[in-house]
Amino acid sequence: MNKFDVDITGNKVGPGARGRLPTETSGSAGMGILWNAPSVGNLDLYVSWAPNSGNAGLDTADFENTFAVGAVMNTSALTIGAGYEAASANASAACSLGIAAGGLDHTVTSGSIVERSAQSIVSTVYGGSECGDETLAYIGATFSAGDITFNAGYSNLDTDGADTTIYGVAMDTTVGEYDLGLTYRQNEKTYVYDKVKDEQSVLGVSLGTSLGDGVDLGLQFSTNEADLAAEAAGNGKTNNYFAEASLTVGF
Repeated sequence: MNKFDVDITGNKVGPGARGRLPTETSGSAGMGILWNAPSVGNLDLYVSWAPNSGNAGLDTADFENTFAVGAVMNTSALTIGAGYEAASANASAACSLGIAAGGLDHTVTSGSIVERSAQSIVSTVYGGSECGDETLAYIGATFSAGDITFNAGYSNLDTDGADTTIYGVAMDTTVGEYDLGLTYRQNEKTYVYDKVKDEQSVLGVSLGTSLGDGVDLGLQFSTNEADLAAEAAGNGKTNNYFAEASLTVGF
């Protein structure tokens, strides 16, 4: 599965460090059991179970009894993968929805007042945190045509709090001595109450080449537009850019 992981600057909508497409719930950590069913033609089936997410015992782990099923189908040019996972939240990962005891405008900590951001206030009032029981469904495909590889993917993370839907498409190819990549991703997070939501679109471009003698040059650029519920109506869109150059030296 391509997770459409693109470095960005500014706001991030959805779970994960950069809002990439998830292929596992928060309950997938820790020890687990995976069973690969006998293959049927080009189709492989998988079933998994994880007793708890922290290897510290069922009474203290954030999540317990995480069950998942998955399937992968391979042909000469096309690979399709799909999965479904459900994780039960323990008390430590349960949702706490509603207005915090400290009020909306500020929080008192050790005698000092800490102002709360508009995003924090909206998230508290309308339920903008991913929390509680989680279910995740996703599907992705990889297709090759000559020197070009295409990827497409979709996922929906449903929680007792906010829900996140992400889809992405990507294209990778090699032209001479250069590796080129283009990725587009769309994120949408729906809050618990009043159909409030955040949206974000991300476009990333990458280029890499070898300079010889074990030295590789990498360039990447991305732009993203985020439309957040916490911002004023009609003025909530923000645009941010990210650019990076890197040299990798091998010994």
